[in-house]
Amino acid sequence: MQIALDDELNVSVYPDIIPRVAFYDTGHIGIRLPVVLDAADIGIALPYKWSHWLHEITQEEEAQFKHEFDAETGEETQTYTGTVTYTVITIAHTLFEDAAGGYIGIAPAAITGVPGGWATPLVATDHASLITAIGLNTAGNNRVVRVTQNINQTGTIRISGNRQVIIASDHTNVTTHVRDPIHGAPFAINHTGVVSSGRHFVVYQHATLILSNIILDGMADQALPLTARTHRGGINLSGGVASNVPGHLVMHNSILRRNHNGMAGSQGGALQLHLGSNFTMYSGSLEYNSAVGNGGAIGMLGAGQGNIVIHSGSIINNEAADWGGGINFWSSGTPISYLWLTGTGETIISGNTSGSDGGGIRIIQGGNIRIGSMLVGNTPVIGSAAIIIENNTSNTASGVLGAGGGASTSPAESQQLMEEM
Repeated sequence: MQIALDDELNVSVYPDIIPRVAFYDTGHIGIRLPVVLDAADIGIALPYKWSHWLHEITQEEEAQFKHEFDAETGEETQTYTGTVTYTVITIAHTLFEDAAGGYIGIAPAAITGVPGGWATPLVATDHASLITAIGLNTAGNNRVVRVTQNINQTGTIRISGNRQVIIASDHTNVTTHVRDPIHGAPFAINHTGVVSSGRHFVVYQHATLILSNIILDGMADQALPLTARTHRGGINLSGGVASNVPGHLVMHNSILRRNHNGMAGSQGGALQLHLGSNFTMYSGSLEYNSAVGNGGAIGMLGAGQGNIVIHSGSIINNEAADWGGGINFWSSGTPISYLWLTGTGETIISGNTSGSDGGGIRIIQGGNIRIGSMLVGNTPVIGSAAIIIENNTSNTASGVLGAGGGASTSPAESQQLMEEM
C-alpha cells in the first residue's frame, strides 16, 4: 500500500480504502485506515522538502455499536457489535514556515537515535513502569526509557551492573539530545514518597545514568526551613577506588530541582558523589535544591579521582546549612579530583546560599577547580563562553558574612587553576 501527501497536505491512498479518516493537529498529520497492516507493507511518499521527516505506524482498537431508535417511546438504544482495529499512520509536521518557504521539521512522536544493539525503548508512565523500563541490573543490559508524561515516583530506584541507562522525554533524539520546544517542557519525574523515602536514583560503580530532556523534582516545599523539608529526591553516585569504574551521571538539557537532603552531615541536595564517582553536565539546571549538611546542589565526599565537569548550564538558588551553597567539593588522596568549568557554553552559578563558607562553591582538602576560559569582567576570551559566578552568599552561624561568597578554598593545598582554552 502507498500513502502520499502533497504540498497542500492532501492525503491519497493507493489502493484506496473507504472509509478512511485524515487528521491534523499542531504537531502531526496522519490517516486512520480500518484495516490491519504491517509497517513493512506500507510505503510513505512525501514532497522533497519533507523527505527528512519521520513517521510512526501504530494500531488502535475501537468498539462498534448498533444504534436503534424507538419511535413510540422516543428512546435510543445501542448494542455492542464488536471491535474494529485501525492502522494509524502519523507524520510529524509543523505549520510554521522557514525563510526559504519550506516547512520546519520537528522531532517525531517517538524516541530516536537509539544506539545499535540496545533494547527497544520502553514507555514509562508511572513508578512501576519506570522500574520495568530501566530493567534488570545485568551487564550489557543497556536501556532507553521513554517518558511520555509526568510521573510520580514513590521510592528509590537502584541502577548497577556494567551498563548504561538513558532516561528521556518523548520526542527526544538520544544521540544528539535534541528535543524541539514545540512539544513543550520536558516531562518531570516527581518524587512524591513519604518522609525519608530516599533519592530518585542510586547509581553504583560500573553503571552510567544519562538524563536527556528530563526533570527530576523532589517537590520540597521552599517555604519551609531546611530542617522541616521532606528528605527525598536527587541522585547518589557510588564509586569505589578499587573498581576504578565509578558510577557516572551525564545530564543533557535536564533539570534537577527542589530535591532535599535532610540527613545531618550529608552531602548534596540534588547530587552526592562518593568515592571517586563522576558527574558531567552539558546543559540544564540544578535549581532550588537544599541540604541540611553541605552542598546545596552538589556534594562530593571521599577519596579517589572523582571529577565534576560542567560544559554549560546553571546552578542557581540552592541552599546548604553548612558549606557550599551551590557546590561542596571535598576530596583527599590521589589522583587529584577536579571541578572543571570548561567554558564550552555559558555557565551560571548564582543566587546560592550557605550557612558557612562558599556561598557558590566550597573546595576543601585536595580538590581543584579548573576554569576553562579566562574572564575580564564578564567578557570571555574570544572563542569561549562566559562563566559567571555572582550573587552568592555565605553566612556564619551568627548571620554575618562568611568566607568566599562566590568561591572558597581550604586548606592551602587546594588550588584554583585559571586556564585559557
